[in-house]
Amino acid sequence: MAKGKKCPSCKTSMFAQSEKVEPKGIYVVYVCRNGNCRHTEKTFESK
Repeated sequence: MAKGKKCPSCKTSMFAQSEKVEPKGIYVVYVCRNGNCRHTEKTFESK
């Protein structure tokens, strides 16, 4: 499960749009909740 993140552009919380489980962690695509920003970011979170 994703840890959560703050948007680097507007500081609003982001939600996990998708998660892909790998042996050493999870690839997560985060999307900003702010309708005007909608910044997206793909990150890897280790276990």
